[in-house]
Formats: sequence, structure tokens, C-alpha cells
Amino acid sequence: MKNNEELKPEVNIGLQIQSNAKQLENNTNRNNKKQSAEVNKKISEFKEVLTKSINDCNAVYLVGHKNIDFDAIASLGAMALICKKLKKAPYIVIDQEEIDDLNNNEKKFFEHEMLERIKENFVVINLSDYENNRQDNALLIIDVNQGFRTPFKNHYQEFKKILVLDHHNQTQDTIKVNNKLILSDSVSSTSEIMYWLLKQYKMSVKDIDYYNFLLLGIYLDTNTKRKNTYSNALDCISEL
Repeated sequence: MKNNEELKPEVNIGLQIQSNAKQLENNTNRNNKKQSAEVNKKISEFKEVLTKSINDCNAVYLVGHKNIDFDAIASLGAMALICKKLKKAPYIVIDQEEIDDLNNNEKKFFEHEMLERIKENFVVINLSDYENNRQDNALLIIDVNQGFRTPFKNHYQEFKKILVLDHHNQTQDTIKVNNKLILSDSVSSTSEIMYWLLKQYKMSVKDIDYYNFLLLGIYLDTNTKRKNTYSNALDCISEL
């Protein structure tokens, strides 16, 4: 067989392209594994803080952003499951006007159905219900990091502990707390973070609907896999 020097120029070019493509693939695989390892490490560290915060408080309040979407609702449901595993009753807080909108807006039929399914297992309240329950509580802010975008925008000082879990970029309006996990450049959605967090807790969710909710949250937050589809997001989708 001829060596590379004896081959025609176009064949040499083809071999070089193949070699470069293989090297690029290997580099990409290494980078993907490194990114996944970093994501898992950050989630593991946050899990320790989350567990202690839930165990040390009287009650846990979970809240997402205004104009709540699939990703936020699915993530709130998954976080409620973690609270339940840690034997702490969670309260999911949603503005009454948001609930009314979900009940009456035909375009939000699926969001409404998802929330109704979660309400079968957990308590969903509005802000006025919370105001009658001010004690030694923790607040978990899910799928948002800007303070003005939650129903609790004027009540943060009332909580013993506040944790933020999100995938959006931080801004000057990001809530100033020490305990936050914001993975804006390495995950597809908060639903994805919640799936990896459930795995960290070694939770096997019996109700398949919750996995479907997370999958839908990822699918829609990536615009049907057209954006932010990092390698770990694809791994998550394949597992779900």
C-alpha cells in the first residue's frame, strides 16, 4: 500500500480532513465530560446546603417567577418531592392572579393541567395565605434570580434562609444571597438541574408524570432542542 506521500493530493487532503475531524471530536468529547463533571460538582455542593437548610427550618416555601411556565412549574414540583423526601412539608406559592390566568387562559391549558397534577400531592397557596404563617421558614426561589420577579419581592427579609436555583443570567437585580446555584452557561433549563439533583438524592420517582414534566420543561426551554442543548442536556433527555 502506498504511503501518504505517494498518494494523490486530493487523497492526502481527504485524509487530513478525516484526521482533523477525529481530533475535533475527541476534543469535544473531553470538553463535554469536563463540563458535565463541573455541573455535577456544583449541584453536589448545592445539595449539601439545600439539605441543611430544609432540615433546619420550620417550613419551606417554594416560589417561581411571574408569568409562570412549564420549566418553573416542573421544577417546583421536583423540589417539592425533595422536601417530602427530607420530611418537610413544602408550600408552593403562586400569585392568585397567576392561578386565575392558568384557570381561564385556554393557551395555558397544559400549564394548568401540570399545576393541578402537582396540587394533588402538595399544597399550593397564594401570598395572602403566606402572610398568616410567618415563622422560622426557608424560601427556595426556583427558575428565577431577579428579586422583583417573584411574589415575595417585598418579603425576603422575613426568611431565615433563602436559596436560589436557576439557569438564567445574573443581572444587577439578582437577589443578593450567598446560597445560590445559577448555571446560566452550562445547562438547558432549571428542569435539567432538578433532574440531576433528584439523581444526587438517589430518588426514584414513582409517579412518571414528574419525569414527563421535567422533560417537557427542558424541551420547551430549549425551543424544542434548538438552543442551549449542551451535551449534559442531551444526556438528561435520553435518560428521561
